[in-house]
Amino acid sequence: MTVDYDSTVYGKIEYSESFWSGKKTVKINGVPAQKISKNTFKIGEDIAFIKGNFITGVSLIIGKNKIVLSNAPTWYEIFICILPLVFAITWGNSIVLVNMLFPILGGVVGGALGGFFSVLAFVLMRKIKHVPLKLLAGFGTVAVNLLLSFALALAFITGINNCIGYLEENMPTALYYEKVPYGEEYQVVGLVDEEYTTDVRIPETFEGLPVTAIKQGAFYDTDITSVTIPDSVKAIGQKAFYGCSNLKTVHIGKNVVEIGSQAFDECRKLESFNLPASVAFVGSNVFDGTNVNKVTIENGVTTIYGGTFRNFLNLKSITLPNSVKVIEEYAFDNCQNLEAINIPEGVTYIGKYALRNAVITTINLPNSLITLEEGAFLGCNLLTEINIPEGVKSIEDYLFKNCYQLTRVSFASDVNYIGANAFEGCRKLNSITIPNNVNTINNSVFSGCEALSGVIDLRHVALIGDGVFMNCTSLDG
Repeated sequence: MTVDYDSTVYGKIEYSESFWSGKKTVKINGVPAQKISKNTFKIGEDIAFIKGNFITGVSLIIGKNKIVLSNAPTWYEIFICILPLVFAITWGNSIVLVNMLFPILGGVVGGALGGFFSVLAFVLMRKIKHVPLKLLAGFGTVAVNLLLSFALALAFITGINNCIGYLEENMPTALYYEKVPYGEEYQVVGLVDEEYTTDVRIPETFEGLPVTAIKQGAFYDTDITSVTIPDSVKAIGQKAFYGCSNLKTVHIGKNVVEIGSQAFDECRKLESFNLPASVAFVGSNVFDGTNVNKVTIENGVTTIYGGTFRNFLNLKSITLPNSVKVIEEYAFDNCQNLEAINIPEGVTYIGKYALRNAVITTINLPNSLITLEEGAFLGCNLLTEINIPEGVKSIEDYLFKNCYQLTRVSFASDVNYIGANAFEGCRKLNSITIPNNVNTINNSVFSGCEALSGVIDLRHVALIGDGVFMNCTSLDG
């Protein structure tokens, strides 16, 4: 960098300073002055000193004379010089603004602010007299303007993409509707475009009226992959999503009261779902043929309806809320990998075949339990022991049939009925006491109980059925 100064005494003084090395040279009327040291020169018979540099200002001192070759930068020159940094911050924030404001507006605001500062910089830069700062501000402004142009384009593209995403996430799916009979409400009856629609978002209203139901078979055998059911929907009809083999995600609104039979049957990719507390009825085989391995049952559900979780082959554990009072027939039937389930205090009824073929090893039945129906634990071949609460007075047919690992069972002394085949195939059951209130032992009750030993008192029993102790090879006499 070089600066010239016309002196009335010495003539034209030319001062140069290297930006990279800091090397300084002085010429008088085009002739290099003799350099004595880094900042000392000989001009004629006089010794001259260079004080400062281009950043802090340069002065040439000859004797008592001080010649100012370059002034120090003023505050506004420094401010203008750092404007490129302001541009850079604005550029970065223009992308942030995209996510803070409505999509396209973010890029526009960021670009507008950057453009304003850019124009301002070029105007004010003309006032900079400090040469190094002027060069630095110029190069910086040009560089940042290039970045700003890129940022504006990127922000605009991002905004467009966000707009598309926003519309995709919030625009309801094109659906067919019909009015619910005898009401000012609508129900969904099907897709407008079955071939290309995959994500279904059901709106809460249609034409100003609430959408309260999904009609029977509405999405039968379609290729949808996800469905969001709003809080306005109260009923999901039978086979509403039957055969939707690509359906992976289902969100059920918090006000659904009824889920019809086979509503999600054969949805083979469905792995999880939530059962809201509002549900008052679940039809049979709702989730047959799915791969559900995670179930969330909200507190407030009072009944696990018949067949709700039947054939859930991937379900390993489930937690029932304390609000549950009734577990109906086939509720968890054939859940062949179900290892753990809690039966909360307050449950009074467990229906037929409710836990057939589960692989539980132990289970705690609540003291509130009154009824254990036929075959409730049939085929639980890893169950080792169980205590039946005193409120249960009847051991129903097939209750523990083929519980091969069952070694111990206890029940109240006033039980008055033991049904047919109740303990058939319990190979490891080694002892049993028949209560005095039991006067009839039905067919095959203990058939195949190979480990059953000792003497069983039957003096109070009036009628003994066929094959009661068949293949009980360890019994005495």
